[in-house]
Amino acid sequence: MYPHIGTWIEPFGGTFAVGLRLAHVKGRPPCTYQGGKMTVANATLRAAGYSPGQGAARYWYNEGDRTVWAGMDALRLADPDRLRDLILALPEGRAGYDQVLANPVRDPHQEDRTAWAAQFWALQACSVQGKPPKWTLRGWKTSGYASVSPSGIRRGFRERLNPKALAPKLEATRSLLEGMDFFPTLGDAAQCIGGPGDVAYLDPNYRKTTGYRCGISREDAKALALCLRRGGARVLYAESEPVDLPGARHVQLKRSDGRPLPRNREEWLTILGPGELSP
Repeated sequence: MYPHIGTWIEPFGGTFAVGLRLAHVKGRPPCTYQGGKMTVANATLRAAGYSPGQGAARYWYNEGDRTVWAGMDALRLADPDRLRDLILALPEGRAGYDQVLANPVRDPHQEDRTAWAAQFWALQACSVQGKPPKWTLRGWKTSGYASVSPSGIRRGFRERLNPKALAPKLEATRSLLEGMDFFPTLGDAAQCIGGPGDVAYLDPNYRKTTGYRCGISREDAKALALCLRRGGARVLYAESEPVDLPGARHVQLKRSDGRPLPRNREEWLTILGPGELSP
């Protein structure tokens, strides 16, 4: 086991599912995210010899998408009471989605950060396939509203935008981020560096899916992994297949809840660094 982690580094932060689970045994993003690792967070940590909730001294969150980065940062710094009130004031379902699009907060740093966080996460909660919304000078751009079918509603599924369910999830994540030594950076993943005692978790977009974020190729992502390892950090690289890196070990992951992964989907963790895997 590896009981101590200096800095947990995520160069492709997204919604930080594995980092949040490392920080708290029940830590998780407030809603689903395309390519997110919420369902394999426990399995990822355990495969590398860590324990959910064991924590790290520091957390370095880097993200190349400005809107996603601002969504996490604005949530961390939001006023909790006002954030809850703004979310609960939204109508459920498509009506709430339309209300956000019709009244966009223009900038998370120049105007109201808490209101911007509420809008970002409300749109993310009902996004088609978990694709994140994009903020522009003209307002929000989204992939559309992910409707629940009438048969799904009859089986007990609620509308994707369910303010009463979303509000406590946002507060749980916000409170966790507030209590962490959390360092958020916006930019190229290559700016991330690590040293002995640090762990870098790389989760670039998977091969044969949507391409690599931030303009980084697969070869560049592998080069980043090797650079971090040369600096002394342990490297965990997530992909849909084993990644060919010198001296690496490979572990196939299963969902943390025991359910099967979607058809034709695999999750692999490539590990660079010292020590043996946990049994």
